[in-house]
Amino acid sequence: MAETPKSPPPSTNAVKEATESLTGFALWLAELIQQRNWFRLLILIDVILFFGFKQQGGIVIWFLQQYFGLELPDWYSGGFWVVLVGLFLIAMAMAIRTMPPIKPLEIKEGESRRAVKGLRAFTAEDKDIFAQLQREQDIQNCLDSLNREEFRFGILMGESGCGKTSMLQAGVLPRLNQENSPYLGIYVRFSDRAALDTIRDAIIESLHLSADWQEKANQANLFVLLRESQRLAQKSLVLIFDQFEQFFTTRSRPDERQTFIQSLAYWYEQGSQIPVKILISIRADLLHELYALQQTMGYTLGRYDVFKLEKFEPKEATEILQVIAATEGWKFDQSFVMKFANEELTTAGGKISPVDLQILAETMRKQPREQQALKEEIFRKMGGLEGLLNRYLEDTLEILKLQNLHQAAIQVLLTLINQEQNVRAGVLTLQQIQEKLKGAVSPPQVAQVTAWLASGDVRLVSPVTRQGQTGYELAHERIIPAVLLFAGQTLKAAAKANQLLARRVNEWLGNNRSPRFLLTWRELWLLRRQKQHL
Repeated sequence: MAETPKSPPPSTNAVKEATESLTGFALWLAELIQQRNWFRLLILIDVILFFGFKQQGGIVIWFLQQYFGLELPDWYSGGFWVVLVGLFLIAMAMAIRTMPPIKPLEIKEGESRRAVKGLRAFTAEDKDIFAQLQREQDIQNCLDSLNREEFRFGILMGESGCGKTSMLQAGVLPRLNQENSPYLGIYVRFSDRAALDTIRDAIIESLHLSADWQEKANQANLFVLLRESQRLAQKSLVLIFDQFEQFFTTRSRPDERQTFIQSLAYWYEQGSQIPVKILISIRADLLHELYALQQTMGYTLGRYDVFKLEKFEPKEATEILQVIAATEGWKFDQSFVMKFANEELTTAGGKISPVDLQILAETMRKQPREQQALKEEIFRKMGGLEGLLNRYLEDTLEILKLQNLHQAAIQVLLTLINQEQNVRAGVLTLQQIQEKLKGAVSPPQVAQVTAWLASGDVRLVSPVTRQGQTGYELAHERIIPAVLLFAGQTLKAAAKANQLLARRVNEWLGNNRSPRFLLTWRELWLLRRQKQHL
């Protein structure tokens, strides 16, 4: 008699996957208990009761009936559903009671002028407070060069986080646009939009142009647009092209850039026909992208045409923190802060990034009132500055964990990042974000989370209005590494999903598209969760 073949032992991978799944479930359950997340715990109990103890089909009931001859009383069926619905209603009541609402927080009167900005840039409304933040000499150097008759085209460069946008918006532009100034400064923030459209909209907004003129502007090339704008303004124009690296990072191919570069070259060739000056602000690590622009335009920059914005010295950083402390009403220990700035705040080169000072101040502002002080004992309680940016992001997003929106927020932030080049992905409308996250995060959740991230008390995302439509961009590139670190688990899951899809497709094709190798329901569910990363 032939022996019955034995079932093969489970593979090592299967055992490993089962162990990881069970471990993950146990850790998740422990986390729910530790956080006292009664809503999820009650829903979990409800699910266990439904699948284990319902009268027909319950796993536990079937086992007890099959092996122990259990007979259920007549009242069991009705009582079971009463308990099940009761637990669900209690869970909903707990959710309503314990979960804080997600909605845009109103900006209080005067908040936009405070010295603590977090990841947001200072604007023209902040010019008075910004004048106290150690950039006076840089602003004056820039204005002196712009005032030179020979100046037509220049570059402001600096590392991400050194405060280029703040200096331009709160320092240079307000002084260019003073009532008795011969100049009109026009701020142009570049994004993924067409460069000429971006410039045209900024000019229309600055000059408050009529609808008829706007129609003409829509048909004009760059040179005609600048010439007619200057004629209407009756002042010399100074166009500030901020975040100009976006022009390159959102257009990877040279042919996508050529039309606008040639337009700039034509303007430059016309010499002094129109009194228009252009200042480009760009990240120092992407300065090389201007080579093609220089070759086409044929410009030669002098010593007064290039500005490098440096980070702060420890002494300057200490004085800035002293201004912030005075503005916020915090106690300030100057000797400790100076030591702290020298030993912990400095990066390579012994300099301190302005955005790091703002993150420190924002983190301090969110502490209980009695702990809002720049003193040694307070910093010891906070655990020092190690991982400050990660802690800043973690503390900000902590509230979303109770509402099961934490991962949704990470997904929205990831959508606003160009991960290949570690820069902003440009300005995206809510509809565009929802489309990118389709199948992973529901549209209502995307709307909730995006509004919350852009609210005045969170400020991880900046709202940008153009042509009457609101879009969103990451508040600062400095936070990109922290977002990517937080998204590590998500990205790891995405990598696994890609590997699974590639393996299953190869198996399916290699076996003549046999139905045996189609995706299982579990695999399909896993892939759908990572749809936007596939």
